[in-house]
This record gives sequence, C-alpha cells and structure tokens, in this order.
Amino acid sequence: NIPLTRFCEMSSFAPAKLMGFDTGIIAEGEDANLIIADIENLYKIDKNAFISKSNNTPFNGYEVCGKVLQTFVKGVKKYDSGQAL
Repeated sequence: NIPLTRFCEMSSFAPAKLMGFDTGIIAEGEDANLIIADIENLYKIDKNAFISKSNNTPFNGYEVCGKVLQTFVKGVKKYDSGQAL
C-alpha cells in the first residue's frame, strides 16, 4: 500500500539520482522519458509476448497488476499497446 506519488518517486527519480543521471522528473524543458500505465490492469505474464531480444523471466505465468500502455523516450512514442514503434 504505497501511495502512487511515492511509487513514482521510488521508480523514477530515486534510481536516476542513484545512477548519477540528471533525469527522472516531469517538468518543462526536461526530457519526456516516461510511461503511461494502467495500474489496475490484471494480466498474466507471457514471456512469448515480450518485445525484447530476450524472453528470460522467472515470472512467466504469474498474474500481476499494472500494465504499461505507452512508452515515450525524449518525447517520442516508442511503444504503444503491445507494439514497438
């Protein structure tokens, strides 16, 4: 039961800072590197549906909550609902 604002901080700003990156925030003039997610979407992980060079995962078949719908890198949409762009 982590508040959404705390989750966002823990999964973006804090890791970026830890790695020495000047990113991880959403603000005017910053790179728009972000995801749009449906945090209530329940789905089963299927490694065969991965859009990656590797489909290794210890979580294949697990039911999880929260699915990435879109990914933006420097303001450019790179992923949209299961399709790499």
